[in-house]
Amino acid sequence: MARCFFILLSMLTLFPFTSGFAQEQASDCIVTDSNIANQSESELTKFDVAEFGTPITSNNLDQLASVVEITCDWPLDLAWSPNSSYLAISTTEGIWTFNVSNHGSPPRDFPSIAVNPWDGIGSMTFSADSTTLATVNPPDGDLHFWSLIDDEHTIVDIQTQDYTGASAISPDFSIWAIAHNNGDISIWDVQNGKQVALLQGHHRRVGALAFSPDSSRLVSAGGRVGSASINPRDTTLRVWDTTSGDLLKMFELSGLVNMSIDPAQKITFSSDGTTALFTVMSDNGSSPIGFLDINRMIYRTISLEDHDYIKGVVFNPDRSLLAVGARSRGTVFLQGREFTPLMTLPFDKMVLSMAFSPDGALLAIAHELQFPVQGQVEIWSVP
Repeated sequence: MARCFFILLSMLTLFPFTSGFAQEQASDCIVTDSNIANQSESELTKFDVAEFGTPITSNNLDQLASVVEITCDWPLDLAWSPNSSYLAISTTEGIWTFNVSNHGSPPRDFPSIAVNPWDGIGSMTFSADSTTLATVNPPDGDLHFWSLIDDEHTIVDIQTQDYTGASAISPDFSIWAIAHNNGDISIWDVQNGKQVALLQGHHRRVGALAFSPDSSRLVSAGGRVGSASINPRDTTLRVWDTTSGDLLKMFELSGLVNMSIDPAQKITFSSDGTTALFTVMSDNGSSPIGFLDINRMIYRTISLEDHDYIKGVVFNPDRSLLAVGARSRGTVFLQGREFTPLMTLPFDKMVLSMAFSPDGALLAIAHELQFPVQGQVEIWSVP
């Protein structure tokens, strides 16, 4: 059974702003397993979420405050509902959903869809009306619909082989994509569960898939599992037209975007759909941030000085802020247009995944507690 505990934190100003990267150690407000191990779920305090509307700048970034911390099984991925009311957390023991807008609503778990991170993390997407969570999980590639209103659960069953764990669900809920060990990507129709396209081009295992917000484009990135000497890799990024199935553009990255045990190394889109974001694991040990302009089909990278292995990148909704997860530094905040550093939110453990709420008021950050069995998700208010 999946385990998950959450606790309210006071809305405190935790990090005074300094120019450049902040050097403070992790806050004492972080709740570890030892603090809550003896509390039952019914005894834990429900949390409140304040409303914020002030655009974030270097002058008010110090007002970031931790709202709630959730201790759970190893967190793999995060997803917000379009109305910013629900946060879904994929863990090794199942998927949890939290109704952030309803103080008295307990977290809901779906332990039957637990996944092995070595097989891949699958994918999660909310419906446009925020009433349904769709999931695709290894090893079968089936599509699950979970109602957040009642207990209704629908499965679109497909017959497929060698699903690698890389998958994506289109935001309009019309199709979903799953990758295969030989590099092929199959596209499936949600209404009838039939395969409607087969995208061929990658010559090795695909490590990451992502649909654009309007569902018109699919971005895929090659990957591998294990040693490159044993399992050759595909280091290309490809953009596909989801209507015609045509390959629109291919880029050579000279590195990997994802491996099955690195769920944070995924492709994310800006909310306006114009930019795809990812990090590249290069052969020299660096991990530059990749930006793909979907309209102009231009790819470029930037690198952060004094920061080691980067685990993931996400824009806030208006693209004024870029959050970067670094393995040993925590979350680094950059100005979203010029990419100048603003501050660092330090963590003792590795950042695993990040997600801004669609209204921009909250940032969820999943990080490691005890590898590979326990992690924590912190929800931060964004001024």
